[in-house]
Amino acid sequence: MDKYKEAVDALNNLQSNAAYIKERSNLKISYNEEYERFLQMKKYLRSAGISREKLNNLQVIHVAGTKGKGSTCAFCESILRYHGYKTGFYSSPHLLEVRERIRIDGEPISHDMFAQNFWYIYNRLSKDFPENLPVYFRFLTIMAFHIFLKEKVDVAVIEVGIGGELDCTNVLERVPVVGITSLGIDHTNLLGSTIEEIAWHKSGIFKENSKAYTVPQPANAMKILLERSKERKTSIEVIHPFVTIEDNGRSIPEVFNLNASLAVTLAYSWLKTNSSINISLKEFADHPSTKQDHPSTKQGLANFNWPGRYQIIFHNQVNYYLDGAHTPESMEICVKWFKAATKKSPRIKVLIFNMTGERDVERMLKSLLHCDFYKVFFVPNISGRTNITDNKIRDVSIHVNKCNKHRKLWIELLRNNNIGVDESQIMTKLSVHEAVKEISQKPYDCLVTGSLHLMGAALDVLDPHLQQTHIKKEVAAEEPPITQGECKSSHCPCCKLEEADVADNHLPSGQCSFDYDMALIINPYADVREDRSLKSACLKCTACLAVAENVNKSFTEYYYEKLANKVQGEDFLCHTLDDLCVTGFKNYDLREYNGTKFITKASRYNTHVNTKMDGKWTQLLRNLCKMYIQHINIHDVLQKDCRNLEMESGSINTKSDNNEEYVFAAGISISCFE
Repeated sequence: MDKYKEAVDALNNLQSNAAYIKERSNLKISYNEEYERFLQMKKYLRSAGISREKLNNLQVIHVAGTKGKGSTCAFCESILRYHGYKTGFYSSPHLLEVRERIRIDGEPISHDMFAQNFWYIYNRLSKDFPENLPVYFRFLTIMAFHIFLKEKVDVAVIEVGIGGELDCTNVLERVPVVGITSLGIDHTNLLGSTIEEIAWHKSGIFKENSKAYTVPQPANAMKILLERSKERKTSIEVIHPFVTIEDNGRSIPEVFNLNASLAVTLAYSWLKTNSSINISLKEFADHPSTKQDHPSTKQGLANFNWPGRYQIIFHNQVNYYLDGAHTPESMEICVKWFKAATKKSPRIKVLIFNMTGERDVERMLKSLLHCDFYKVFFVPNISGRTNITDNKIRDVSIHVNKCNKHRKLWIELLRNNNIGVDESQIMTKLSVHEAVKEISQKPYDCLVTGSLHLMGAALDVLDPHLQQTHIKKEVAAEEPPITQGECKSSHCPCCKLEEADVADNHLPSGQCSFDYDMALIINPYADVREDRSLKSACLKCTACLAVAENVNKSFTEYYYEKLANKVQGEDFLCHTLDDLCVTGFKNYDLREYNGTKFITKASRYNTHVNTKMDGKWTQLLRNLCKMYIQHINIHDVLQKDCRNLEMESGSINTKSDNNEEYVFAAGISISCFE
């Protein structure tokens, strides 16, 4: 770890990308001067031991664009990985650790791998260019190419940094597949102020004989892309959305379907044109819906992970909605997402905002005006959780002054739009941690947006150990059918909970406050809320029982019927009560079946009212199994020798059975303590 820290310190001493961009803007560097800097990249590569021939042997999918290029790359990498190929993935920026930018098979490279390869490249370049080392982003690009070649990946998905034509990733000369995501106005000081200029730069990654794919673009931008494709002798095709990403309770914007559709097309184009790998082209039919239906593609889409974009985290009673929207167009999409996700929520709404660079802050804030925020925090991209995780920002006052300007602009916009202003609830804070501390333990819905770097600072506070962010998630390509004769005790392949429900085995021990929300976000199947609430009691036992009785019904119908008929709780229990933890529900949705109501949707909370149950917890749990039990593998939460229960419930219906009163259908909260 010391070597890794030393490597990161040395990397941070190189000129940062932000400083480099500022220098280019201030000096107004000409195209010819910038092109000379671009050619310098080739000298760096040779010095690092990466010859032109080696680089040309690297199989690459290259993606540029203004909006969605990161998520498109992440979708594409995930699809290829689930098709069985060893993948490399280079992206920017990182959120918590710089090693996130370079991934092998979907995982950030290890601390040791980062340190070892960093010093190898650094020492070679220092010898040849002691006074002129590459800037931060260029160095990492060289390092990524080196690692992908060294690790012999089958394919590398490379995200462009800025622009395309003169981006340092564009030293790649042989690129079979190219993608251009949605274009918009951004980085105008570098790429130009018109959509035509920006389209020209982005299409600079077109290569002779490569296959280029893009999404519907503004007419002026599309004209430039077509002209450049002819100039570069590149075929180009416009991809319309054909993929539908499972919502899983997140109200995912339609734009994700567009990005996923482009990603599927890029992946399949590479699979079809890469003759060095033996695949059956019959598997990869040209019809879009057939592509999406392939089991490996479905797995890749379901297991896609891109933190900081349309991400929901539950932390200290607050629902945090994170989206690194940093263009006016993406902010409008972000606002629609937040409104849709919180439409039925009675919670008070809060905003944490920051924006960097020379972007149109006023236009961005205007998009946020009608979200009914009660509290608004303007903060710099500083975590504040510790003294060492704020990326060595030397002059905090500069950033806070900018936040103060944003605050004044927000107040002015509210007044100009005849929206009530309570200035005491509009604050500038020194860090994300200060803002989070102000609203913790209160039922708020908080939108965090405006900068990808702000997402990193927020995650450092809300999820510092990446428990809700980089969880390794695996799901089955298809839910296995219940087939008679397949039951093999707790390892039955037709009813293992972990194959249908992805969150249980990956939750950190003792953190029941957010596990249900986690499962809703992660689970890739349709109707996940209702489906999960039904299956969670114990998929093993109920599914096996269905097999034994050869019931020709859907699992949902079967489960409701058993509940309505008041089947004894033992039918729905796992073999040990140690595995069960029943926690709180809120905002219930009840469904009626044969005159009996059952919970189908619920959200968790932690508040408890003291009611001692004096050792009757086993019987209570058995009876509770008749309505809803959340099954999670957290063995140290519920111990055999627990004796005291705290219980809170809402709208409890009780049923008398053998003089014992038990809960039949209600919102319940139970905690066990030794």
